[in-house]
Amino acid sequence: MVTKVEPAYPGDWLLREADDHRSRAARTFLAGDGADLTIKAGTVLGRVLFADPVVTDVGGGKGAVGGVVLGRAAVIGTYTLTCIAAAADGGRFQVVTPSGVALADALVGVAYANDHMGFTIADAATDFEVGDTATIAVSAGSLKQVPYDQDGTHGEQIADAVNFALLTVPDGEDTKGLVITGEAIVKRGGLVWPADIDPAEQDMAEADLAARGFQFRDRG
Repeated sequence: MVTKVEPAYPGDWLLREADDHRSRAARTFLAGDGADLTIKAGTVLGRVLFADPVVTDVGGGKGAVGGVVLGRAAVIGTYTLTCIAAAADGGRFQVVTPSGVALADALVGVAYANDHMGFTIADAATDFEVGDTATIAVSAGSLKQVPYDQDGTHGEQIADAVNFALLTVPDGEDTKGLVITGEAIVKRGGLVWPADIDPAEQDMAEADLAARGFQFRDRG
């Protein structure tokens, strides 16, 4: 006898949505990468909010900014790194957002990380001088839906919708699918999360969804 596993249905996780289907939206899902991608009903989704950041070398080639990853608070625009204290094989850089807000300073050779981004400034043969600058330009991504990933660096680490029904996204081909974007009551236990998510990360993602009008119920 062949045992068949019945897929999840919207009723397994969606308790209530807004009248006139206001909770629903048709969105484009990013193509599978190397294989078809199967996304279950109730899968929490993020979006590709950011393209790969574009970095200029520090001081015209005195050093480089490497390992740039974007955080949950990253914004579109150009971040500026300016040397404010020089040192042999080192230095301190002020980090300023596109809107002009100063973040924590960055030290040469020390991994930098906050909610906006992470990177490391590496020096070269010529020491940095006060006033040397580098830039990190952040531009908008495709805005296509992808499964939520708490370790993502392009916006997929921000939960913004839930997949409505079982969907297969072909390898190399974007696909339209139906999502719930908010104004909905959902069963917490019916949602599908990454296998390696921890409770604190899930709490953060649920807060993202709550900000969009999702309410959670523990009954199943």
